[in-house]
Amino acid sequence: MIEVTGAAHEAIEKARKESQDPLRIEVTGGSSKDGFTYRLGFDDEAPQEKDIVQNFDGFKIVMDSRTHVFLNGMTLDYISGVNGRGFIFQKTKE
Repeated sequence: MIEVTGAAHEAIEKARKESQDPLRIEVTGGSSKDGFTYRLGFDDEAPQEKDIVQNFDGFKIVMDSRTHVFLNGMTLDYISGVNGRGFIFQKTKE
């Protein structure tokens, strides 16, 4: 499973406004040249049978089993500063 920081939780809530759609996270790529691409977006489709669904206070995160392999044990955070803003994944501290 993944963890979500307070900053990420607030950014997700702000972005989704009144929508009840879950946040879908996908990891694609993985070649040694390009690395991974992380896609986040609200999904108006119902989760598929093999999807992993994680409930948080006020929203759900949905991911397929391949994405779950890469994100399991990670923390989703949101940063904002002079160099930009956005979501980042970090290894969860033990």
